[in-house]
Amino acid sequence: MKNIKKDIVLLIGILIILIIICIIAIFLLKLKDNNVNVDNDIISEHGNDSIERAAHILENTNTFYTVENCINKYLSNETQYKDKEAISKKIWESDIDENISAYYVQSVIRDNLSIDISNEEEEYFVILLDKRNYTYVIKENGNKYSDDVLNEISNFDISEIEERDNNIYDDITITNEDIVKKYYFEFIKNALYKPQNAYDMLEDEYRESKFGSFEKFSEYIDLNREKLIDTSLMKYVVDQNDNYTQYTVFTNYNNIYLIKEYSVMNFKVSLDNYTVESE
Repeated sequence: MKNIKKDIVLLIGILIILIIICIIAIFLLKLKDNNVNVDNDIISEHGNDSIERAAHILENTNTFYTVENCINKYLSNETQYKDKEAISKKIWESDIDENISAYYVQSVIRDNLSIDISNEEEEYFVILLDKRNYTYVIKENGNKYSDDVLNEISNFDISEIEERDNNIYDDITITNEDIVKKYYFEFIKNALYKPQNAYDMLEDEYRESKFGSFEKFSEYIDLNREKLIDTSLMKYVVDQNDNYTQYTVFTNYNNIYLIKEYSVMNFKVSLDNYTVESE
C-alpha cells in the first residue's frame, strides 16, 4: 500500500513538472511572436536563420517616400531632432510576407529651417511597415552602413505590428513636380555647401567636358553663388527614355538644368545643353 502511495505521489510530481514545462514553453513562444515592438519606437531585432530572402534596392517611388515620411514622423517625436528632417539617399527592401516589409535606410539628418546642409549627419534606420493596419516600427542603426544589418532585415520573422501611439503612417503619392523640385534643390544645396557632392552628381561626360576638375567646378560655384542662393524653378519638362527619366528645368535666370533619373534618388545633372549635345 505504501508503494502505491509513493507511485501516486511520484506520478503527481511528474505531472506537475510537465505542466510547468508546458507553461514555460507557451510563454517563450508568445515572447518570440512579440519580439518586435513599438515601445519607445525601438525594434528588438529578431531573425530566423531558416528563412532565406534577399534584400534589394527599393525602386518604387511612392514606397520610397512613404518610408522617408515615417522617419520624419519619428524625428518629430524626438526632442534631440527638433527642427530636423531626414533625406533618404538609398533604401533596401525585403518582403517578410505579403503584408509586412522591412527596410534598411541610408539617410542624412539636416536642419529643415535652413538651406545650409554643411552640418548634416548620416544616419541609418531599420523600419518595418505593416500594410494591413498602416503601422510601423523604427530603430536608429548608427551612421555607417552594415552588411550584417542588411542581412538581418531579410530574416525578420514577424506576423503583425501592433498599433500604438505615434506609429501610424500614410501612403505617399509622389508627383513629377515633387521629384524635380527635390532633385533640383538637392543639387543646389550641395553646390553651395558641399560642392564635392554636387561635382559627383554631374553627368560624367558633361563633367569632364565642361570642367575637367573639381577646382574649376568650385570656381564656377563661387562666381555664381549669389544666383544659386536666389535661384527658383520656373518650369520643367519631363521626357521618358528607356533607361532613365529626364527632367529639363528652366530657372528664373534662364538657366537650363538637365536632370536624368535612373532610379529613386539616383540622378545625374548637367548645367546646360551647350557643352555636350543632349538628346
